[in-house]
Amino acid sequence: MSAHNFLSTHDNAMLIDPIKDPGDAGAIKILKSGICKLISGSGAETRTLADPVGPGLQITIAMMTDGGGTITLTFASPFNTTNNNTVTFDTVGNAFTVVSVPISTSAYVWQDITADGAAVSTV
Repeated sequence: MSAHNFLSTHDNAMLIDPIKDPGDAGAIKILKSGICKLISGSGAETRTLADPVGPGLQITIAMMTDGGGTITLTFASPFNTTNNNTVTFDTVGNAFTVVSVPISTSAYVWQDITADGAAVSTV
């Protein structure tokens, strides 16, 4: 199932809570698992995502509306063993899913699960 179909089909599913897109230069706030539907303007935009505060949170970030620009999401810590910490969304349906995992008894990081069309990189 493509990310676009996932967004359309699962909008009202019980386990999928909306996570607000903070807009350009904003920080995505994660309180529980859910989906953040990004909306881009006509130019290049940025978002940030802090390290998670607990284990087992799962989020999907997906571009829902493409105003012609790109959105670059920068994570506070790398999300994979390649040390990637940035994801770029440039087309409706680009999606990226992560889960929070412990790295010590009191610290957590995001670990990537899947990327569909979204480009990962290191900044």
